[in-house]
Amino acid sequence: MSDRPLLLRALRGETTERPPAWLYRQAGRYLPEYRELRARGTFAALCATPELACEATLQPIRRFKLDAAIVFSDLLVPLEGFGWTLHHGDHGPEVVDGPRSAAEAAAHARYEARDTTEAPARTLALLQRALPAEVARIGFAGAPLTLALYLLEGRGSKGFEKGRALLWQDEAKAQALFEALAIGVAEYAAAQVAGGAQAIQLFDSWGALLAVADWRRLVLPAARELVARIRREGVPVCWFLRGGADHAALALETGADAVAVDWSVDLPAFARGPAAGRAVQGNLDPALLLAPPDVAARHVRALRRAMGDRHGWIFNLGHGITPAARIETVAALLEAVREPSDAAAPPVTAR
Repeated sequence: MSDRPLLLRALRGETTERPPAWLYRQAGRYLPEYRELRARGTFAALCATPELACEATLQPIRRFKLDAAIVFSDLLVPLEGFGWTLHHGDHGPEVVDGPRSAAEAAAHARYEARDTTEAPARTLALLQRALPAEVARIGFAGAPLTLALYLLEGRGSKGFEKGRALLWQDEAKAQALFEALAIGVAEYAAAQVAGGAQAIQLFDSWGALLAVADWRRLVLPAARELVARIRREGVPVCWFLRGGADHAALALETGADAVAVDWSVDLPAFARGPAAGRAVQGNLDPALLLAPPDVAARHVRALRRAMGDRHGWIFNLGHGITPAARIETVAALLEAVREPSDAAAPPVTAR
């Protein structure tokens, strides 16, 4: 049996004794120890202080049997490398001095590392010393379209109508913005690899806000450039493009080593079809973490049975853990992933 972390073996499509498991937002407000840590200062300070971010990253590893630790930071940190100012308020991050057009955003094309953007790399250096060898270290960043939407909208939004409108007003400048973000994010990710990241997770959480044809035409060239640059650092890349199966299939075109899908996608069918020969990640509905432990465990066993002995599968959620998640349910879910494969239950069916 290889002594490399299970996650890294799965990302390479190798045979593993079970699917490795980690969870989006596995460090966060559902944990009492995190709430205690968070009460000591601001969220921005927590992200920017490697010792504190390291502690936040380690908390779920101490509590649960997880196969990977994802560095604690914020999705929008790379924007600070382009000179934009972020404020973390009660309603999430805001771009204080955001651009008024895609052209203005694209004019900030030069990425320069600063203390805040280098913090995840320094955190990963601490994690490299603190984590067991079998727990993989994951760095991450927002993907170009998702970062662009936040930048142009100025804050989080359900539909990012303002941001999308600004993209449509000047498609050429929008593409220039995606290209600049790709190059900057690649540099941001490379610093994390130098700090100790063994894989990079890219989050295109709002990728489905563009139609498939528009995403392919406007975003895909920059996406391919981003993946190619990160892979040259010698680590695998996983791309999460939230949305249905058609959008998930777009992520395959980026050249990423693995594609992550949300819970609306039939993962077994996707893994056998469009993603055949590629590593896949996902995709349990995070709402199940609010249910009793036996309910979540039953769904995990059903997913395992449906996936069969498919190599290159990383178990994860279809989106992030919510603050209301039940700790005992998270524990039961992860235990079910580790059960012998013959313990997997028949698929869950409607009654």
